[in-house]
Amino acid sequence: MTDPATGLAAFADKVVRVGPARRTANKQVGRVKRAFAWAVAEELIPARVHEALDRVAGLRQGRSAARETPRVRPAPDADVEAALAHVPPAVGAMVRVQRLAGCRPHEVVMMRGAEIDTSAADWEYRPASHKSEHRAGDDRAAQDRVIFLGPRAQAVLAPFLADARGGYLFSPRRAQRERVRVRGLSGPGSPRGEHSGVGGYRQEVLRGCDRAGVRRWVPLQLRHAAGTAIRKRFGLERAQAVLGHRELGVTQVYAEVDRDAARAVMAEVG
Repeated sequence: MTDPATGLAAFADKVVRVGPARRTANKQVGRVKRAFAWAVAEELIPARVHEALDRVAGLRQGRSAARETPRVRPAPDADVEAALAHVPPAVGAMVRVQRLAGCRPHEVVMMRGAEIDTSAADWEYRPASHKSEHRAGDDRAAQDRVIFLGPRAQAVLAPFLADARGGYLFSPRRAQRERVRVRGLSGPGSPRGEHSGVGGYRQEVLRGCDRAGVRRWVPLQLRHAAGTAIRKRFGLERAQAVLGHRELGVTQVYAEVDRDAARAVMAEVG
């Protein structure tokens, strides 16, 4: 897995070379605004300071010199299958589960056996924390993110679930101990974390793409692919339920519009 410090240095070097993207710049401005809002709530600064700052508009598309980033597209199935042959078993399992369940990268790397209810036919994975929980306020039902795992995902997870004994399913430390045992090495191997990080997961996927000689894709594109497939077969509202979005507009970002369906409709009525 990639050293976080190395990844941060590479990101900083990219920002210096090509400049921040417009969306990245707007996100950073938003973080500053939220920091000042917190300071007002804590009575550390006058409210008028945040009110003035809140009037600073974000950069608009086509109205600034900031570069635009391409829209994230679903990972092509053929490229995913090709890369799977060149990644470690745990990474391959994470890729398959994420593609099937539509979960976020951090939700799959942080999977723990204790958070997966296997008592029903469809398993239920409830992450200890998730991206949108802070938006739910006191609504406990909205705070509770549930990821349903069907038969295909269960088959992928079963051996990892048995080894984890309630702990992290994709533990680099446990995988390293197993490699040492299988190879008959005398030492314990290099110490590794109890769970993978999103950055390390991403780097393993990119290395797999390079080894397979296919176009690079990243774990987030697996979520887009799942959302697109679910929307195409079951509709937007069910895609929203699976992806865990509170608003349909967010789901539209993740689920590509089915242009084949639109083309068929226009062939009939247009």
